[in-house]
Amino acid sequence: MLEARDLSVSYGGVRAVADLSLRVEPGRITALLGPNGAGKTSVLRATSGLVPHGGTVSVDGLVVSDPAVLRSLGVVHVPQGRGLFRRMTVAQNLALGAYGRPPAEVRRAVAEVEERFPPLQRWRARPVGSLSGGEQVIVTLGRLLVGHPRFALLDELSLGLAPVVVDRLYDEILALRESGVGILLVEQYAGRALAVADEVVALERGRVAWSGSPAELGGAEEIMKHYLGARR
Repeated sequence: MLEARDLSVSYGGVRAVADLSLRVEPGRITALLGPNGAGKTSVLRATSGLVPHGGTVSVDGLVVSDPAVLRSLGVVHVPQGRGLFRRMTVAQNLALGAYGRPPAEVRRAVAEVEERFPPLQRWRARPVGSLSGGEQVIVTLGRLLVGHPRFALLDELSLGLAPVVVDRLYDEILALRESGVGILLVEQYAGRALAVADEVVALERGRVAWSGSPAELGGAEEIMKHYLGARR
């Protein structure tokens, strides 16, 4: 299990996250929702060790703060904007998903992903920046899978995508859950997240305003109105 306890994040004296606790279980989706500026991205960045923070992050009970160690334990963070290197080729981006592992293992992991997503093999030599948004999503998913994640932290991957591409993206997110990956999902469209989430954590100004199952949230009109924003 991936767990954050009493998490806090500050930037230049401004508190972005305060006393936040949540957990992500294998094979389950925890949706982290809230309006812009609520602290969602900061929670993901702290959980993956990318920003200094108070409180603790643990994997299976082991407290870890080093991002490299978190990565070795299977915590994979896909940042807002997808984090691809536009001038590098598709093959190079995919290989970065297994950075630090032996070359033969990297090649094997990339080959497995190319078998799952056949277009990746055709695009191997193309710079990522030459691909469409929908094609870049496939590269993003491929790089995530190359890393053999146990826990995936996904930050607004649907941003700017056509509905048909978002449908494909969510098919793959559900497949990740079915394979046993625990997912911490930040999504701009609350309705999309609620449709797949097992657990919901709603933020307001860096604090947990509400948590529970999507079914319980369905009757919480004030939460829907004030904490999740207009996009549903």
